[in-house]
Amino acid sequence: MLVPSLRTYATSNSPAAASSSSPSPSAEAQRLRWSDYFALRKKRARFGLFTQYPTILLSLTASGSFFLTSEINPLQPVFGVDPAILAVGATMASAFAGYLVGPLIGSGVWSLSHRNQLKAMQQRDAEFYEHVKRNRVDPSRQSVQNPVPDFYAEKIYSISDYRRWLRDCSVYRRKAAHGLKQDAEALAAGGEEVPGSQAGNAAR
Repeated sequence: MLVPSLRTYATSNSPAAASSSSPSPSAEAQRLRWSDYFALRKKRARFGLFTQYPTILLSLTASGSFFLTSEINPLQPVFGVDPAILAVGATMASAFAGYLVGPLIGSGVWSLSHRNQLKAMQQRDAEFYEHVKRNRVDPSRQSVQNPVPDFYAEKIYSISDYRRWLRDCSVYRRKAAHGLKQDAEALAAGGEEVPGSQAGNAAR
């Protein structure tokens, strides 16, 4: 669990723990507290969000200018497609590319501006994603009434967010288990037929 590990790290800074474990100063300085890690993680996500809009606008402007200044014969299809439709599609594809590239640029800018904390962040990233993989739910049982709670943990920016995510995962598992129990009871009562299917309705 992530929260217990945070408590363990917090108690390791006490005098008694320091006298018994005696961590090296360099290792202690490089290790981030979970609260600091989540704060930096939120800033990194904001960098990606802020650079996303300029890259979308730049992609739209560049692709739009290209097609507006190009000499295109509207009566001559390109690969069997109307040139106007092709131009609009290419412009939308360019904007989508800007949408994808923006967060990568923002993350790179953040890494350059936080080079002293980059190694510690990478270590915490690896630990955090191990916690996520260990605690996230099985998406095969999702439904409209039971959606998967943030499968990649992209919206977790604090310890309270993580605790809320764990609770949502527990609720998801209970609902999924209840659905499995209902399916088993339906199969036991009606053989291979499932209530609501055409075969079940015909039998009734």
